[in-house]
Amino acid sequence: MWRNFSLEGDIQTGSTKALRAPFESIDYQPFRGLLTFGIPVKPSSQKVLIMLGAGYMNSVYRGRASANEYEDGMTALAGVRICGANKWVARIDGVADFLPSPNEQQITGTSTNLGARAGLSYLLRGNCRNTPVAWELALTPDNVSMRLNERGSFALAARQLGNLKVIALADVRNLVCRSSDGSTVTVDNSGSIAADQAVRVTGSKVGSATVTFTGTWKGADGSDSATASVTPLPPTPWELTIDPTTASAAVPAGATFRATARAASGDLGAMTAWSSSNPSVATVNDGVVTCVSEGTSTITASKTALDQSKTVSATMTCTEVSAQASLDSTLFSFSLDRLTARGETLMGEVATAMKRVPAMRVAIEGHTDKYGSETLNESLAMRRANRVADALEKNGISRDRIFVKGFGERCLLTREGDDDTDPPTRRVTEANQRLQARNRRVEIWEHKSRETGAAEGCRGDLNMAGRVKFADRNP
Repeated sequence: MWRNFSLEGDIQTGSTKALRAPFESIDYQPFRGLLTFGIPVKPSSQKVLIMLGAGYMNSVYRGRASANEYEDGMTALAGVRICGANKWVARIDGVADFLPSPNEQQITGTSTNLGARAGLSYLLRGNCRNTPVAWELALTPDNVSMRLNERGSFALAARQLGNLKVIALADVRNLVCRSSDGSTVTVDNSGSIAADQAVRVTGSKVGSATVTFTGTWKGADGSDSATASVTPLPPTPWELTIDPTTASAAVPAGATFRATARAASGDLGAMTAWSSSNPSVATVNDGVVTCVSEGTSTITASKTALDQSKTVSATMTCTEVSAQASLDSTLFSFSLDRLTARGETLMGEVATAMKRVPAMRVAIEGHTDKYGSETLNESLAMRRANRVADALEKNGISRDRIFVKGFGERCLLTREGDDDTDPPTRRVTEANQRLQARNRRVEIWEHKSRETGAAEGCRGDLNMAGRVKFADRNP
């Protein structure tokens, strides 16, 4: 609409004579300045315009004897402008002048002049149809594919179409950016943006959306828009494996697990993290597992790559190889606590194993057969256990690594033989002594990781599981 407004000015000159004495010859030079507005006869065409205008008029009477050569007034016009070929314009106007105080009448008088004019013009710039300059916004690139959660950006430009002249983005107003599907493609700064502000988009889910930029340029009527297609792609497939899937080892050994993340393009690098579900059983550091105590733990490797997070697990079973020795009737004689020569040899084997494993602790537990009083048997069992402890200390083992306890006849391995009489017989037959030989013993147990001191009660067969001889005990 504003393009149909214009400012016009014209000046005339001519000679005339005054109508009253003195009849001077006067050079008449009227000047007009008008604001005009063209109304298209057809809204879709600028070829024919109805012209309306109004403005200021100043008349100059040069050659008058009086000092008053100037008159101020108002002027208006109505006419038609007809466009020819681009540069040529034909114009026909009717002009009306209103002079509140003309020189040739009383000071309080008025004067109104009516006139007509016609002309032909040639435009040095522009064209008479006043056609808006064609322009466009452009996005580079106009088609983008990206991975999920990846960010992309666009280069925005503006130019005139006729001469391809670049339009400064600072001259583009009301820039707005929108996504056709905000759940698929998010515009980081959606809405109005500055021309010099970087615009980035993020692919939020698999699909497609159109990003549209809209703006106006002061050099043309209306607005223009540019679009780009954005396609978030599915995540690149890859797999995570672990080898082995199960492993076992004895405390304090362990195992090494290897996790591999691989896509079609190749290896995706090291794991993001390793973890153990039961660190009190097994710890893990970059796939290297160390057994801490007996039990089972799940070892998990985690990896984040190509916009995906994956985990893979394996099972680690930790066992404890502990030693046990039993000094039976061939090591202790009936009713005696003295070690035999074979017993002394066994003590050397136990001491050697304890020296190889400085952290080893042992429980020494004394037992008797069923013959004799409970008080006597309790004392005898304790003496036998202490005799074994003394033998270990003699072989260089510190006493603080040894725990001693006597169980008397509470933990019988066999009940064969005649029952004890009440009061007990003064003499147990050799046959009964042989049948009860298994009960006359001292047991040496290597502590497992969770054990402290000697056992509170009789040990069962479960305590024997996994036990080895002290001579076979490796560090």
